[in-house]
Amino acid sequence: MILTFSRAAWGAWVIELIILGIVNYRKHIKKYLLKVVLPVLIVLGVIAYLGKNQIINRSFSDTGHINLLVE
Repeated sequence: MILTFSRAAWGAWVIELIILGIVNYRKHIKKYLLKVVLPVLIVLGVIAYLGKNQIINRSFSDTGHINLLVE
């Protein structure tokens, strides 16, 4: 079920996990940011850069929805 999330749902899920981590580890926030948040952001950035056409610039999905709406 997680694999079927939309791009917006994935982004919201990652942001939610980061916020929950900050709330849970507020006493050790620097360590949490350096050891968890920074690596996650770097990995997501690399994935987004390498898969730019398949992940970010997916116009076929949006175009398909518009075409069905016009029909």
